[in-house]
Amino acid sequence: HKFFYLFLLYGGAACALFNISIVQLLVHASLPMLTKFLLVGAEGLGALLGAILTPLFAFHTWLLANNMTTIEYMEGSVRRRKGEEAAVQKARDEEMSESEDEVNGAPPSYDVGVYSNFSSVLGETPLLWLIPVGGPPGDGLTFPTAHQETPAQAAVATGIDDRRCDGSDA
Repeated sequence: HKFFYLFLLYGGAACALFNISIVQLLVHASLPMLTKFLLVGAEGLGALLGAILTPLFAFHTWLLANNMTTIEYMEGSVRRRKGEEAAVQKARDEEMSESEDEVNGAPPSYDVGVYSNFSSVLGETPLLWLIPVGGPPGDGLTFPTAHQETPAQAAVATGIDDRRCDGSDA
């Protein structure tokens, strides 16, 4: 996901730089009519590509901040639509069992905070986030959820601190 996200970032930035350069060239240079025509066409294509990449980048930034995939987002919108339909159906007959509520429940949230969400995808070192090297931490099979505590959070909650209070290192 990091490399796709960076592709959207770099692609949008390249389109913006390209469009600015073409506009400056068209305004300040005296060019033959055919060259101007071709540059205007290139500007249109660059603007179209930028208009596609920029909202897609913004959407994926939002997804990254909420630690969701596109599929999870779409499942949520389907679940909301089904929830609205279920509410209408429930209002009609008022007979919904508790087992159905458990089946329609939401899956565990992987949103663990904005900084941790970005770190989980872009890597643990913020200086390397915008460089296409490395990858996310972890084994790729298990992921923290919003309901799990990190060891540091558990220590704070229980009042246990692994540092010694008397100042000694032993």
